[in-house]
Amino acid sequence: MNLSEQSWFNSKDSNHQKMKIDKNWEKVTFGSNIKLANLYSSSYLSAPGVFYNTGSKQNAVTSAKNPSTGDMWVVHSTRDRIVDRGAAVGCGDKIRLKSTTDDIYLRSSIQNPSPLSNNQEVCAFDGQDLGDEWIVECKDSGSKQWLREEAIKLKHAETKKYLQALSNKAYNRPIDGHMEVSCSANPSKKADSWAALDGYYFNIQTK
Repeated sequence: MNLSEQSWFNSKDSNHQKMKIDKNWEKVTFGSNIKLANLYSSSYLSAPGVFYNTGSKQNAVTSAKNPSTGDMWVVHSTRDRIVDRGAAVGCGDKIRLKSTTDDIYLRSSIQNPSPLSNNQEVCAFDGQDLGDEWIVECKDSGSKQWLREEAIKLKHAETKKYLQALSNKAYNRPIDGHMEVSCSANPSKKADSWAALDGYYFNIQTK
């Protein structure tokens, strides 16, 4: 599979071209395995395999410039909703994101401050509760479904704060250069802009 992130991130280039996506495969779908890119910092949502020393002390979630195995996430529905694998994710839908490296879900809680910015901590957790539900907000007001390579926001369903990556808040060893991911009611600039890039997408084929 050819990776297109670097050219995609150079969006200020007048010669920029997005990756061509085959017809009927433009949508982000339930069951798909995706890389979620932060458009402001040109980095990828990651579960790097370390734990916080403060707050929840759960698996840390960061944003990293260099893709790794910890950067892939499976799109799940909420526990109270049954959907077919390959069904499109609609704008306004609630989703859960599960790391492909471990049985852990992207989670946030108002109870724990983030370690670098003192915003709301984001972690990955092997339990399941309302803290792992996120609302997809499409930035294109005309969109009805989450489209690949198109900007979205992820709003934490329980606290109504937005997932963000902070390029000015970086960790040291053992995850040098990884940026803090946290939630905020008032995200910094465009730090809450995300997009689904390459991955393994499923599609319900209509006859």
